[in-house]
Amino acid sequence: MKKKIYKLRAALIITLTNLLICSSIWAQSPQKMSYQAVIRDASNNLVTNHAVGMRVSILQGSATGTVKYQETYNPDPQTNTNGLVTIEIGSGLVITGTFAGINWSEGPYFIKTETDPTGSTTYTITGTSQLLSVPYALHAKTAESITGGITETDPVFGTSVAAGITATDTTNWNNKLDNETQNIQNVLLEGNDAGSNSLNNVSQLTIGSSVQTPSAALEINSTNGALLLSRITTSQRDALNPVAGMIIYNTTTSKFQGYRSSYYTLDVSNLSSGSGMECNGAHMSLGQSYTAGITGVLTQIDVDILDVYEAGNYTFQVIDGNGIGGTVLSDQIINISATGIINITIPATVNIIAGQQYTMLFSTTNEDSMGFDWMSSNGTDDYAGGHIWVSGSVYTYRDLWFKTYVNSSTWVDLH
Repeated sequence: MKKKIYKLRAALIITLTNLLICSSIWAQSPQKMSYQAVIRDASNNLVTNHAVGMRVSILQGSATGTVKYQETYNPDPQTNTNGLVTIEIGSGLVITGTFAGINWSEGPYFIKTETDPTGSTTYTITGTSQLLSVPYALHAKTAESITGGITETDPVFGTSVAAGITATDTTNWNNKLDNETQNIQNVLLEGNDAGSNSLNNVSQLTIGSSVQTPSAALEINSTNGALLLSRITTSQRDALNPVAGMIIYNTTTSKFQGYRSSYYTLDVSNLSSGSGMECNGAHMSLGQSYTAGITGVLTQIDVDILDVYEAGNYTFQVIDGNGIGGTVLSDQIINISATGIINITIPATVNIIAGQQYTMLFSTTNEDSMGFDWMSSNGTDDYAGGHIWVSGSVYTYRDLWFKTYVNSSTWVDLH
């Protein structure tokens, strides 16, 4: 079907362009012929603004007849924004014969075009069309002079649509191709099936009313109908490439859901209190492991400082896994000089995964009087998702006070 469409367009445009040849051939017959075609790929998509490889042959006798003339083009012809390519047959790189040597009176003749939409020489689109009466005006060069008008006596041409085409019609056709716009009213006139094609660049769409509401990109005005959103399962939803603002109805959970992108939220919170754990010359490192609840980027960790012995700088790390043996994901210096909650911004991009464990750790190499107490539970294991780590050893009977925050993009329930 694609080849048939291609042939029809090519034949029609050949007829149109060769009418223009007729209008000027009497003064001096040009040894070339204009040709236009709309190029589509194997998926029936227009090939726009792209070089295409083309080979053109003039065949004598039939659609599979003798090749009287053949040429290719360098540089390759270029399609325009509408997929239209224009060439002049007779001005290319000659492979066989000469264009001037074609005896047009010894027809019929056929034009065969071979096209490679990628711009190479692997010709995947082939079309052959018979050259009717118009191209044979080139044969008029055999006349030394012509007096009076020319009357077309070809009965095939006289009854064809081409007989009524004027130069104005051709101009209008070219302007249409160069200034093509999408008109939804024209689309609807063709029927109610768009064939799975997309409708793009509609600035405002009102359904059910001829009056548009200002600033409404999409309006449904109905008292007997409703908007029906996409109804998909969780697995189908997760196969999408979502962007912020998408809304679906999840048939797995029976809930409306929207996609929220890069929002800052509290992930894990353990507010153990009643005592404190030391980080000082005796305990050179102190940390807490935890289990992430949300997949996203770790952006902040809060800790509660119960007491400060002497102000100083400490190394603060986020480590992959439960304990100090994993990969260090973030490393920075934190100054601790006062009691209360410290908000620690994570400088590196630390991607965390829900259900996996991570460890936050303060450490020092100062064995003097510098030190602090981190708020903790008093002899109880309040938090099941992790443990305290002191100088490389795990403490299972206490947990430290902490909060973690992440930036996450996810689907959220709307009701």
